Amino acid sequence: MKSGETLMEVRSDSDVQIDRQILVKGRKTNRTVCSKATSKTVYASVPSGTT
Repeated sequence: MKSGETLMEVRSDSDVQIDRQILVKGRKTNRTVCSKATSKTVYASVPSGTT
């Protein structure tokens, strides 16, 4: 996964967990965001800033 990308895992009738790995001044930070969704399982890698 490239720096600045967002990895999203979406499961039907379950929480959506978005794990972000961001390189800040050479230091990697992890951010996790959880929300509710009702979609089929989707694995997507999208550039940050588009969500």
